[in-house]
Amino acid sequence: MLFLTGVNVGFSPAGNYLGQVLAALPYRWVIVPIGMLIGYFIVRAEPAVFVLTKQVEEITDGAISAESMGLSLSIGVSISLGLAMIRVLTGLSIFWFIIPGYFIALSLSFFVPKIFTAIAFDSGGVASGPMTTTFLLLRHGGLPGRGGRHYHGRLRRRGDGGDDAAHHDPDSRAGI
Repeated sequence: MLFLTGVNVGFSPAGNYLGQVLAALPYRWVIVPIGMLIGYFIVRAEPAVFVLTKQVEEITDGAISAESMGLSLSIGVSISLGLAMIRVLTGLSIFWFIIPGYFIALSLSFFVPKIFTAIAFDSGGVASGPMTTTFLLLRHGGLPGRGGRHYHGRLRRRGDGGDDAAHHDPDSRAGI
């Protein structure tokens, strides 16, 4: 509780500001590599990842080392965040990322030993732990961009520019 309170008071304004500054840059593509770097290092620092990688190393008698698993998780989250930032820039529906990803994961689960399926799904839960979600959501909260527009017009500001409240654009049929 104390950790999350400190994050909300100390990091929330900084993360939101960082997202707004990055979104205001004329070369917005820079959010892709920055998001990937942040994702990589946040997962490396996630305490739950350390616990899981040590447990997997013990259970597999060292066949899967803690270092290689931690590196794999960090790279995987980094790629995921790169795709998420591409989604922010292009406005693609989330379903273009979620459905193929789940299809691949579920398909592979039929061809690998059961222990690997369990490790893979546990890793997904651990890699999105409290530290990861706290810091990533704060940074990405400021990304809606210039003029209150988010995902190419799906959100817009109400009023004559003085009101910052965003609302859903009913004219948009772009989906999620």
